[in-house]
Amino acid sequence: PSHMLISMLSCNNNLVDDLKASGWDGFSYVWLDYCGTLRSRAGKLRQNDIREIFRSHLVNEKGCVVAITFSQRGEAPLYPHELIDSVVTLIFQQADTAGYKASIMGVFSYANEKRKVKKVSADLIYTIVALVANDNNCLFQLVVEAPFKCKDEYKFYNGEWKLLENINQATPLLQVLEFSSKLFSTYCAKSTSSRKIRALVLDNKLLTVSRSICMEFGNQVDVEAYIQDEKDFFLANRVNVYLKTNGAISINKKIRPDDSISWICEVVKSKDIIYDAIWLDYSLVSPLTGRQLRQLARSGSLRDVAFIFHHKLLRRVKNSWFGLQLNYCPTGEYWKDSAIDWIIKGVQNAAASGGYGALEVVEVVRFTARSPSVCIIFGNLYRDHIRQAVSTSSMDHIRLAGLDRSTSWDFPRRLHPGSSAKKYKRILSYTRFMMRIHKATNIAIHEPGFHHITPLLVEDSSNEITCLTGGDECQREMLLNRGFTKICGHLPTRINADALLLFDEIGVKFWKIDWLPLVELWFDNIEVVSENKWFVLISMINVCNDAEAHLQLESIIKLQADKQSLYTVFESKYVVRNCGLSSLVKSYVFSKDRSYGNEMKRKVEVFSVIN
Repeated sequence: PSHMLISMLSCNNNLVDDLKASGWDGFSYVWLDYCGTLRSRAGKLRQNDIREIFRSHLVNEKGCVVAITFSQRGEAPLYPHELIDSVVTLIFQQADTAGYKASIMGVFSYANEKRKVKKVSADLIYTIVALVANDNNCLFQLVVEAPFKCKDEYKFYNGEWKLLENINQATPLLQVLEFSSKLFSTYCAKSTSSRKIRALVLDNKLLTVSRSICMEFGNQVDVEAYIQDEKDFFLANRVNVYLKTNGAISINKKIRPDDSISWICEVVKSKDIIYDAIWLDYSLVSPLTGRQLRQLARSGSLRDVAFIFHHKLLRRVKNSWFGLQLNYCPTGEYWKDSAIDWIIKGVQNAAASGGYGALEVVEVVRFTARSPSVCIIFGNLYRDHIRQAVSTSSMDHIRLAGLDRSTSWDFPRRLHPGSSAKKYKRILSYTRFMMRIHKATNIAIHEPGFHHITPLLVEDSSNEITCLTGGDECQREMLLNRGFTKICGHLPTRINADALLLFDEIGVKFWKIDWLPLVELWFDNIEVVSENKWFVLISMINVCNDAEAHLQLESIIKLQADKQSLYTVFESKYVVRNCGLSSLVKSYVFSKDRSYGNEMKRKVEVFSVIN
């Protein structure tokens, strides 16, 4: 409702004029009780409310008390009271832009114990009270005493707020980011000559990579920093003054956080510059899912990464460096750390397509702050003396969950099934059952991770197994390391297999992109082969329903019956319950033997009831 009210008042000038004509001279008191974060998608609307209140002059020019309540929920601060600094700076900047003067009257914070869960601290909720007027003479310093003795979980700060007072009290998260930034800047310093270098940084508040590079190079560097969030953009200017960088950092205008490629387009259009070092901080981006990471490994779903290499923004010499920080969701992993495999492969593919060759992974730092995160440093230079100079750095003093550092990254390693692969172990009984009643020996299969169903099929030496990876190079390399030789990485023009088994948890959109062309070609090849055919699809229910409708299986059945009576098609379907799949299993068997088909159908029905 508050969004609608403020939007209506800011967009409808006639309504505001009518109110002012009737004697209304603006709000004298504004309380925005959000109790939510300002970082989320809804938080962008809340930031817009604050901006429109001042921009549309909805506050009383003689004086207005503005109170804003917001939460730390879902955010991991870099230093104490970081969020308060950001919002206070946002209020000051928006008020100043609209011609007002603002003064902070007080800040109140408390811990929301109701939201406290096991092993997770309670969310902090803040209330900032500001006095806004169009003249300094209208402002006064109001000192408010706490109405009662505050408990430990309650904090009350009266009077003017001191910005950046706690900036040097780094939280464990900031300590990890400072460590990763130090690694990145050290690699840059040890491998470059005495010439002045240029760095492009997608940053947060200039507290990590931008700050570290300036400390390492002094006046021998030009850092072009882009800030992700609008409220952080204003605070970054304050941080830049605090750091006394002497113009080494140029803070660019804020970017659109909902468009990941707009900022890099501005870089390409504005200047014809090649950078010696590029760092992309995606800490404010929602954690990427397994599907998004697999797409990144295949085609580079992070468009700005591909854009950087396509437009040759990184210097194409051996002493250039590229790094990024990403949040990811481990629930979509096929094997342990497959998310990091996909990220690395995506960046390397983007670099190779831009003519950079294979970027080498020199550092991987993993940690968990609200969600699993990773910092990865890529470089073209491999020299032992540089590694030795950097390897002495230690992060033993940092206390943060899941903290781990790797000075290289090996794809051929012992793989442990991830969460998205373990569930397929629970349908081994179904696979064994179908293998007993259907004697297919030439089998094409896609299984996330190939951990359970594929080894079961390989146990029978008479089976010829073709593994379908759907263009996932990480899975292809993993299969090669495990000794598999027959692998189809991309969609083949024709696949000769008696049985086609597709196990994947994807949506309808990616089903049509990844697997539908393959299945259509396989069905087209059915009538020219005189062997029994077996098609199994295990996926989400909407995918199975769409596959059945799109492939027009009823028409195929009718066509086969009209064209030649040799084939009969038997369909079995049931819902897999209590196995973590919640999927509809559909098996289609194309057989010449009617008695075989009737027996198969009866056994599947019995199995469905028992299961």
